[in-house]
Amino acid sequence: MKIKRIKIYPICYFDTPVVKSSIYTPIFARNNRFKNAAKFLSTKSNLLSNEKYNEMTAVYDIWKTYSKDLDFVGICHYRRILSLSGKKPLSHKEIFNLIENYNLILPKKRYYWPFNLKNHYIYSLKNYFNVHKNDIKVLKNIIIEQFPDYFKSFQTVMKRHSYHGGHIFLMQKDLFDSYCNFTFKICFELEKKLANRIDQTRFISALTEFTLDIWIDKHKLKYKEVYVYETEKLFLIKKILFVLKRIFK
Repeated sequence: MKIKRIKIYPICYFDTPVVKSSIYTPIFARNNRFKNAAKFLSTKSNLLSNEKYNEMTAVYDIWKTYSKDLDFVGICHYRRILSLSGKKPLSHKEIFNLIENYNLILPKKRYYWPFNLKNHYIYSLKNYFNVHKNDIKVLKNIIIEQFPDYFKSFQTVMKRHSYHGGHIFLMQKDLFDSYCNFTFKICFELEKKLANRIDQTRFISALTEFTLDIWIDKHKLKYKEVYVYETEKLFLIKKILFVLKRIFK
């Protein structure tokens, strides 16, 4: 049996501890350097503004530069990593066992009840209601104009109360190519159509958190959900209070 070539890329923003495994290769998503930079891959593309794209800058370079010879490609955040138990990152053995049976592995869904995803995004920041409402309108119009066969899936996903957020996954390379081809065409259109947005920070990365589930729904893909290992303490009470504040403000 051919041994699968697999890489999971934790996306980092500063010098941070990384998983000690040949499968995990951290990639740096900022332009500044630091003394331990040699242990990180660097983003090479000059096409993408990191301010707008954030972690998607690294995803683009993984797609275009670093994943050409791979069979499976994984993306995660430096402090949110796929896990079977929720207590430690996927091990080498666990990864190979998973890909024997699944070609798409995702984190368990994030739930935002009572908000659907459209309203979750619109109300996510105080004083940004009109900005975020327009963001969703622009995203909708891009899909109608550029990807009309995805529009039904867009409607389905935006009415849900949960999604696979965070740009976290492990998938077969041909699927990764398909996902990136779809997502980055949307990225480039968002950049053009929202060029006059009052705040240019991270909005492309935030909006494209929805494209993974839209793409999955359109192609009716089957997947396996696993836990996420959080390397930093999750302040659950703070998150609950934040949601309640949004509901009753």
